Amino acid sequence: MAKLGDGNFLAGASGATVNELIQKELSKIKDPALHQWASAAVGAAVGGIVGGKTGVQILELVLQAMGTKENKFLQPTEEVGFSYEDTFWGHIGVVNMYTDEKGNLKFEEGNMGRYRRVKGVGSVASPIGDGQYLFKPEFEPKKDNTSAIYVFNVPKEIAQKIVAEYNDRIIQDGRFDNMNDEREKGKKGESIILHSPPEGTNNYKLWKNNCATTSIAVLTKYMKYFSEEAQETFRLIKDSIDPHQIDALFKRDLIINRGKGMIKRVAYKKTGR
Repeated sequence: MAKLGDGNFLAGASGATVNELIQKELSKIKDPALHQWASAAVGAAVGGIVGGKTGVQILELVLQAMGTKENKFLQPTEEVGFSYEDTFWGHIGVVNMYTDEKGNLKFEEGNMGRYRRVKGVGSVASPIGDGQYLFKPEFEPKKDNTSAIYVFNVPKEIAQKIVAEYNDRIIQDGRFDNMNDEREKGKKGESIILHSPPEGTNNYKLWKNNCATTSIAVLTKYMKYFSEEAQETFRLIKDSIDPHQIDALFKRDLIINRGKGMIKRVAYKKTGR
């Protein structure tokens, strides 16, 4: 997609090369109406006939729209962190943080786990099974019984990359080809997006591939941007499968490093915790 937005590349590439790349990107759009719109827009872009804009400018707009369709975190990233639920098994999720037009801090959450695809989404206690990703664009930690939201101590541009990494790992992971994309109301009324792998794919493993491991995995390539103090905390959590252990280590990080380690602050804390 980056190549198609590069004017220099388009200027030097052959028609066959450009067409191959365009068709590859268009094939990612599963919505028939959007696919038809994007195909027409790309055709106009290549011909440079829309509203006086150059073909490259129109093509960039088309690609941005395609990217939005694929992105399951819907808001621009300002900060990123992990959510923690102090339930029996515990739970860890990735949280995208942004400020609304009134200056209020808002959250979106991404989770991996075992979820029922029925009205009233809830986790299913099982050591293995069909793993699914649950996105909550209107995430309200208090209503969702969240215990804490920890904010990572990284610049905004790195936070954006971490959020994109989580999204892209789901979209591009071969285990999730042909996944269903469902929007419905969750058990507490929140809007959710649920991603399911092909039927019969048993990819959730309580002791190997769970909410904690899939969340931690997106941090690995970006740890070089964290402080030296943060590196020690990451070394302790990187192989953890236990949300409760991760919570304890984040608390330790805050106490010892005073906001200069892996965790900058706690954006939300359950009353009485």
